[in-house]
Amino acid sequence: MAAEDHKTGSYALVGTHNHVQGNTFSRSGNSFSIGYKDLAADTGMNISAAPGVAKNINLLSGTSARWIIGMDNSAESGTNVGGDFLFKSRADDGSALMTPLAITRSTGRVAFAYPIKVPALATASRPAAFTAGAGAHMFDSTLGKPIWSNGSVWVDATGATV
Repeated sequence: MAAEDHKTGSYALVGTHNHVQGNTFSRSGNSFSIGYKDLAADTGMNISAAPGVAKNINLLSGTSARWIIGMDNSAESGTNVGGDFLFKSRADDGSALMTPLAITRSTGRVAFAYPIKVPALATASRPAAFTAGAGAHMFDSTLGKPIWSNGSVWVDATGATV
């Protein structure tokens, strides 16, 4: 079957350029591209399967997964529940290590496996509060405490300017 006849399922690149349903898939060395360089419209890649089935992009070293990025296999109830977005890490042998980042589709809640590490800078090295923007957070290593930008000045947990 010619490469152009593939419409669904797995698709293998044959040569350097192939067309499927009007899109160009190209390969140059170890790079893979989708779309046209002159396309003046949004483009994308779809990974589709039945609800309740995981949909993933696997990043491998050799044949062992190192990272899996995708949607989990939780049931989709019709009320925006299920189909959560995950970043999963894998051990050298490909076995599961953890899910360091998960985003719940229904709420947008972001969960981290470990506390978030914010930048630690000396007072003299921190950016201006207006440059960082309101809500920016960092640890001031000179003061020895966390601080936040209100968009105008840096403040500590008590609201005092620092």
